[in-house]
Amino acid sequence: MILAKKRKIFFTTILVLFIYIFSLFNISEVSAEVTYEPEDFKVLSQSAYLVNNDNGQVLYKKNEKEKLPPASLTKIMTAIIVLETLPAEDLEKSIPCYNDIMTDSYWYEQGASMSGFYPDEVISIKNMIYALLIQSACDMGDVLARYTATTYMNGDINTFVDKMNEKAKELGANDTHFVNTHGLDAEGQYTTAYDMYLITKHALTIPNFLEFTDTDVYYIAPTNIHSEKFPLINTNEMMFSGSDYYYEPIIPIKTGTTGQNTQNLITLAEQNGYTYMGIVLGGKYATETGERAYETYKDTKNLYEWAFNDFSLRTIVKKGDTSSGVEIGVRLSTAYDYVIGVPEKTVEEIIPDTLDVNEVKRVAKVPEKVDAPIKEGQVLGTMDLMIGDEVLTSVNIVSTKDIERSTILYIFDQIRKIFSSTIAKVIGIVLLLFIICYILYLVDKNNKRKKKMKSRSDSYRRNKPRYKQEYYKPKDFNK
Repeated sequence: MILAKKRKIFFTTILVLFIYIFSLFNISEVSAEVTYEPEDFKVLSQSAYLVNNDNGQVLYKKNEKEKLPPASLTKIMTAIIVLETLPAEDLEKSIPCYNDIMTDSYWYEQGASMSGFYPDEVISIKNMIYALLIQSACDMGDVLARYTATTYMNGDINTFVDKMNEKAKELGANDTHFVNTHGLDAEGQYTTAYDMYLITKHALTIPNFLEFTDTDVYYIAPTNIHSEKFPLINTNEMMFSGSDYYYEPIIPIKTGTTGQNTQNLITLAEQNGYTYMGIVLGGKYATETGERAYETYKDTKNLYEWAFNDFSLRTIVKKGDTSSGVEIGVRLSTAYDYVIGVPEKTVEEIIPDTLDVNEVKRVAKVPEKVDAPIKEGQVLGTMDLMIGDEVLTSVNIVSTKDIERSTILYIFDQIRKIFSSTIAKVIGIVLLLFIICYILYLVDKNNKRKKKMKSRSDSYRRNKPRYKQEYYKPKDFNK
C-alpha cells in the first residue's frame, strides 16, 4: 500500500514536470486562407478551384481535395512525361502507329475518343501530341507512352505510367494516382482539383505546351495513308463562336469525360490584364431526360465572369509606410528604447471591389523587444493582412534604422541568460527529480529501519518474562 502510494506521487511529479517542459516551447497558430463565395450563382460541379495565374492567389475553392476520376485530364501528365523525356528533335520524328494498339477492341468497348489515324500510319510525334491534347485521342496516349518507354526508359507502357505517378508525387500531387495513359475509368485511378492545378501549373512551364492545347482546329498533312490533309478538332466547345457555351476570353487546356455521366475541365481565361486558371471536376454531363447539362462549362464561365467583374488588384500596404508600422522595444542599447518596424515591400492583392482597403486588418507578429545591434532593413517579424479571421497574405516587418549594442549591457545579459536558459531549467528539473528520488529513498530506508527496530522490540517483549522466570526461580530449601 505504501509502495503504491509512493509510485503514484512519483509519476504525478514526472507528469507535472513534463507539462512544464513542454510549455517552454511555442506552438504557432495556423490561419485559414482567404477565399470568397459568389452571391449570384452556385457552382454545380462536385469540385472546383479558381486561381489567379499571375500571383497564385486562390479566389474560390470547393471540395478541392476530394478524389475524383481524372478522365482525359490524365493526358496532361502523359504529355508532360513525353515532352520532358524526348529530345526536342524527336518531336519532328515520324513513327508508325503501332498496329496492336490501334486495333485493340478495348477502345471501342469503352467508347473512347480516338485520333482517326490508321494502323501503321506514319505520324510525327508532334502531331501525335496534338491529337492527344486537342482531340483527346486515347490511342495516342498508349502510342506515345510505348515509344517513349522503349526508346528512353528501357521499359514499356507500365514503366511510363510509373513515371507519371513519380512525377505527380514530385509536384506535390499526393492525392493523385494514374493507372493508364489516357484516363479511361479504371479502379485506383483518381485525382483532385488541387492536384490538377499543381500538374497543369507545371505543364505550363514546358516550352510550347500551350501551343498544343490552345488551338481550335489543327490540320494533319497528308501521310502514307491519308492522301489529303485532315483536321483534329478541339473538344472544348467554349472556344467556338457558334457554340452555346462560347466564352471569348477562354484559353483551353483539357477536357475530360468519365463513364459516370460527369465531365472535367481545365482552362485559362485572360481579360483586362488578369489571367485565371479554372479547374472544375465532376460536373454533370447530361440530365435524367438525356439533355446536355454541361455543368463544367456553365461553372467555368460563371467563375471567370465573377472574377473579372467583381475583383481587382489593389495596394494593401506600401513599402516603408510608417502608418502601417509597429513600435518594438529595444534591449541592450543605451541610445534607443524602441524601433519602428515597417512593411518590407509593397503588397498588392486581388480583393473584392466592394471591400474597402482599410477593412483589411493588419496583425503584427513581432517580439515585445528585440536585441541590439539592429541593422536598417533587418527583419524583425511579420504582419498578417487579414480579412475577417482569414489571412490574405503576410509581409515582413523590417527596421527603419541602425541601432548599436551596449557592450556592458550585453555582458550582464549573457550572465543572466546562463542562469535562466532552458538548459539551466532542465538541469534544475533533473536535479529536483534526483532530490525527490533521494528523499523517497531516505524515507523508504527510514521506514525499513523503524520496522526492523519494532520487530526486535516486539521480540524482546515476548521473551523477556520467560527469561526472568527461569533466572529468578526460587530454590526449594526443603530438599
